[in-house]
Amino acid sequence: MHQKISGRLLVGRRARKPIGGGHHSQWQPVRSVGNAPPRGRFIHLVFELDNGKQLVLSDLRKFAEVLCGAKQAILDLPEIRNLGPEPLAPEFTFLNFERLFTRKGGTLKRVLMDPTFIAGIDNLYSDEVLYVADCTP
Repeated sequence: MHQKISGRLLVGRRARKPIGGGHHSQWQPVRSVGNAPPRGRFIHLVFELDNGKQLVLSDLRKFAEVLCGAKQAILDLPEIRNLGPEPLAPEFTFLNFERLFTRKGGTLKRVLMDPTFIAGIDNLYSDEVLYVADCTP
């Protein structure tokens, strides 16, 4: 599952409620907490969990992606197989990070955002990395 730009995973209990008097409905929390805004307008996927709650994928822009299938079939997809190293993995040390830059060209931001170079660094994270490293463009 990739949440992309606007995808959010929410846990709780929701029910479909009609809106606008027509055939349309949206998922709304069964019990609202305070004045929390309803987030059911953009729910596209609902998983029923064993504990009675639901895990839902809410995505305003519909960019989120969910892959379902046999593990090996998913791992063999080019967009998964060609991902770079996971930056939060224990084996992703500074030495391994440094080795990635050997013979690598291009602007630092573009290189960081390349998912075949390092997995999961998008525009926002690359800006944060560059800010902390004091390499802002």
